[in-house]
Amino acid sequence: MIAAAGNESSNADYSSPAGLDGVVTVSAVGYSRDLAPYSNFGSCVDVAAPGGDLSADANGDTYPDGVLSTMGQDDGSYTYEFSNGTSMSAPHVAGVVALMKSVNPDLSPEDFDLLLAGNHPGTTISITDDLGDSGRDDRYGYGLIDAFGAVQAAAEIIGLSTVDVPVIKVLPRDVDFASDLTSASLTAQNSGVDTLVVTSVTPSESWLGVTPSSGGEGDYTITVDRGGMEDGVYSGAVDFDSNGGTTSISVRMTVGTPAASGGDVGAVYVLLLDLEAFASVDQVLTTASDGYAFAFTDVLPGEYGLFAGTDMDNDGYIDNEGEAVGGYPTLLDSQVVDANQNRTGLVFSASFLINVQTPGVAASSGRDTPPHPADPQSAGSALDGKTPGFKRLSTATHPIR
Repeated sequence: MIAAAGNESSNADYSSPAGLDGVVTVSAVGYSRDLAPYSNFGSCVDVAAPGGDLSADANGDTYPDGVLSTMGQDDGSYTYEFSNGTSMSAPHVAGVVALMKSVNPDLSPEDFDLLLAGNHPGTTISITDDLGDSGRDDRYGYGLIDAFGAVQAAAEIIGLSTVDVPVIKVLPRDVDFASDLTSASLTAQNSGVDTLVVTSVTPSESWLGVTPSSGGEGDYTITVDRGGMEDGVYSGAVDFDSNGGTTSISVRMTVGTPAASGGDVGAVYVLLLDLEAFASVDQVLTTASDGYAFAFTDVLPGEYGLFAGTDMDNDGYIDNEGEAVGGYPTLLDSQVVDANQNRTGLVFSASFLINVQTPGVAASSGRDTPPHPADPQSAGSALDGKTPGFKRLSTATHPIR
């Protein structure tokens, strides 16, 4: 049985069926491969899969980063709509298992458990991409499900070979240099068999550089040169050509300070987050007239997340559609800020979320009232497909300083 972990951003160990023994429990990741803000977690989580995030458009394709899903309407008709939630991630894993059984009909739950853990005696092929802490962790389980690797592994344990050519995969698929980063690392991997040969790695823009320009599996470094460029936000790509196919990595870069390059986005709340509770512990308000400078005082030592955004509808959240939002150093790849001493130079950008909804799809800002305590707190609840977002502190109870 494969089950969704649930969408309350809480511990799934105490929910059903996700927390039951013998269940393959699936958490959700967004486009950046980070745990989706709504996804449950816990010791019961076995594996992660794409669940989407309707509050973002990280790949800049003008569509919300949801999972395009079949939907039944009240009038009996059917359509496709973008949605998000662990109810989207669990079917990804169920579909992968179906593919595995199509090449290995005798595949057992025990086989699948061993393959997830990476210790099946019949193969060394991994069926997941390890995310988070090395090995199993409570956010991603054994990692992000890899459909291609899973089918290969299922075939190999019964002596079959499904693919005998290399297949290129490059991670991450999207890089944002913000306004201060100058280099980033990409890793080329071979998802097939035989030897991967990267014949060329080509940047699309003159301000982009990459080394090496050819090779095989391993790390590649991309750099940006902002010299002589006007303030603004720039986008480009790095293209990999190989004997295992081609792939393109999206790149964004900001020149100038966030205020200078992005203009006046209005009043911005900068939030300091307790990452364990995913809750704001302090906030400051800054504007373009301040140069969007911010500072926190009397911060207790510890590790925090740093995010910022506008709250134009004054609903207490900074990441609704049509509002600016950002994270340090980037929203797609936010990092822990270690507050064991005074910190300066924490520069990052906030930009507007532009989501285009499919006709008939309600905006999913995710501010519904949670279900009544008597209702099941698991997949299919009123919070399914909703995201708790970044909630700012109430100024009535915690004055902004």
